[in-house]
Amino acid sequence: MRLCFIFLLVFSSLKAIDYYEGTNTFRGYGKVDLNWMIQFLPYNPIIVEAGAYAGPQALYAAQLWPKSRRIIAFEPNPTAFNELTANTQTPIEVYPLALNNYNGSATLYLNHGLWGNHPSCEQESSLLAPSPEMEVYYKGPIIPVPCVVLDDWCRENQIDQIDILQLNLEGLELEVLQSSPNILKNTKIIVFTSFFHSYRINMANYFSVKDFLVKSNFVPLAHWYTAGARGMAVYISAELYDAYFVRCLGLGLGGLLYP
Repeated sequence: MRLCFIFLLVFSSLKAIDYYEGTNTFRGYGKVDLNWMIQFLPYNPIIVEAGAYAGPQALYAAQLWPKSRRIIAFEPNPTAFNELTANTQTPIEVYPLALNNYNGSATLYLNHGLWGNHPSCEQESSLLAPSPEMEVYYKGPIIPVPCVVLDDWCRENQIDQIDILQLNLEGLELEVLQSSPNILKNTKIIVFTSFFHSYRINMANYFSVKDFLVKSNFVPLAHWYTAGARGMAVYISAELYDAYFVRCLGLGLGGLLYP
């Protein structure tokens, strides 16, 4: 009873979901309620979002942490980047880059929907090509974009830790995480889109990402998803989980959240 009561106080409620694991962390699909993170993050966190699009989540983070050391938003789509630049302000830093498992140039497959004339679908663009069955639904331009490895970029920009890392990469999440072991060791919270269907060629499914993160000492805290489709997951470092949930609150979540 005590555990459930505290979760009701700490986490926001969620409506109209198909499946949910863990605690009620989300306000709705695609938008994470960051308020609950305030209590165990510093007043000046470092926040990195890849696939920021027009920047609603970065703006939201800036409102919650006005004294944040750095809020960094990556967006490789030129149209979305222009909108991101127009929408954001200090302390948000914006970069026209894609995160990848190598440095250089990559191909961005813009998604303009079924007929190829719906730019509103661009949030589902990816460095991965559509799978054969999805090509008809993911029509759109194919453009070159600059890409970087997160580890290398962080080293060059004097970032040695990340408090919140949010990845909206349409299937490339695992490769980006695997290619950046150094910064991953010093990351507290990871928020990422999860996939259960191969919308794109070689995209990683949720279970592969989960297996990698658990082996990398992260705890699955919450996961909203539609069966056979996609969702969003929140993972927290085992160190922070132990310090806050176990030692501070005296709560052992046991089998509820661990795989």
